[in-house]
Amino acid sequence: VPPSEIFDGGPGPDGIPAIQSPLFSNDFALTDIQPDHLVIGVKIGDDVPAYPHAIMDYHEIVNDRFSFDGFNRDVSLSYCPLTGSAVLWKSFLSSANTSFGVSGLLYNSNLILYDRETQSLWSQMLEQAISGQETRRIPDKLQVVETSWETWLEMYPQTLLLMIEQSEFNFPYDRYPYGTYRTDSSLQFPVNNSNDDRLHRKERVLGINVGDSSKVYPISRFAGGVSVVNDRVGDMDVVATGSASQNFAVVYNRQLEDCTTLNFNPVENQLPVVMIDDEGNRWDIFGTALSGPRVGTRLQKTNSYIAYWLAWTAFFPGANIYQ
Repeated sequence: VPPSEIFDGGPGPDGIPAIQSPLFSNDFALTDIQPDHLVIGVKIGDDVPAYPHAIMDYHEIVNDRFSFDGFNRDVSLSYCPLTGSAVLWKSFLSSANTSFGVSGLLYNSNLILYDRETQSLWSQMLEQAISGQETRRIPDKLQVVETSWETWLEMYPQTLLLMIEQSEFNFPYDRYPYGTYRTDSSLQFPVNNSNDDRLHRKERVLGINVGDSSKVYPISRFAGGVSVVNDRVGDMDVVATGSASQNFAVVYNRQLEDCTTLNFNPVENQLPVVMIDDEGNRWDIFGTALSGPRVGTRLQKTNSYIAYWLAWTAFFPGANIYQ
């Protein structure tokens, strides 16, 4: 990353405070969350927390902890409101201080994190360290599902919702902090390839990278109900599933470890199940077979996430657009 293309966002390190001890509740009446508000949903074992965009707009990082195979592991969820991108990383740090903070710097208008152990800088959308002793290190990523609160609650009614104790922070979470930025064509910081107008700058797209190949699936181009696209990106057979009206999209590798390549069809009105394959397995939105001969099998996560078009084309110019 050329140093000349890194910009100071203004607040300075930790000027945007990461959440260190997240608080969750199932008493949703205590919040102002509305059915159409966007959340970042996570499913790890029996844990299905949701992180509202309205809170992430003001904090950008939540350092959290989950149990993996009987062991507690630290994770960091990051969300950049200027690029509309959310990424969840497993911690790989060996010290007691495994958390990440907001550096206050931006590359292509996108969040640069820093880890508190080594002070290395990390590009969220490149998903790797770009400065410091961890340079080029790539963390293990975990799947997230971005969707409306209404859709997430229908899929996982047992969910817990990230809350904020007003005594800890005093932000106006009911007010979006960037004015009309989500819908207009404005840029607050320079980005590469800003003249790629094949899509509106703030169009939310599901993007995937496979080697040197990149492709995006605009969420608005999925059907109103659940739709499925059996596709190939680079040398990988993938399946993308999404819904414009229910506001979600995910993409997985559809070749299994035994080299079987599955073909999928959509499943309607049975969330979180979203598709069925040609063997009769039924798969949920996190890529897990919930029934059928391969029950318990998980589709391989891809290098993919949702972002604004302005960011995807800045980081991955020339991306193909699903029509």
